[in-house]
Amino acid sequence: MKRETAERITKAIPSMFKNVLAYTKDNFDKKGQEILKGATGTIGVLNFI
Repeated sequence: MKRETAERITKAIPSMFKNVLAYTKDNFDKKGQEILKGATGTIGVLNFI
């Protein structure tokens, strides 16, 4: 792998993590709370996944 390519990937990693975490948080806020309200215990957690 070329050095320039490795540097670009390294610089992009923090942004990718930030985007994934933001998506996960939004998804849980919108859908996860409703699922967990309607189910209990392990079933509630499995429905979210």
